[in-house]
Amino acid sequence: MIVITLISVLVVILIGWTMAKDDEELLILKLIGYLLLGGFSFGINGFPIPLGFIIFLFLNINENSDAKTFVHIAGLIGLIINFLFF
Repeated sequence: MIVITLISVLVVILIGWTMAKDDEELLILKLIGYLLLGGFSFGINGFPIPLGFIIFLFLNINENSDAKTFVHIAGLIGLIINFLFF
């Protein structure tokens, strides 16, 4: 199970990296951060509230916004899959 998770995270990061149009310093680390932000939640009575998604809505992204949004949504989808099946 861990291997599948790591492979899917690497694939999402690589797709986001290839989607990037501008050269940006430390882009891989930023994409990893956006992926973690997408999966960040706060649980109330066993129901996760996607705080990472709410925080992302208030961020002002100028460079490589398509890649960062894709990676963030992938993290949110991972959160939803985790909530539904595990």
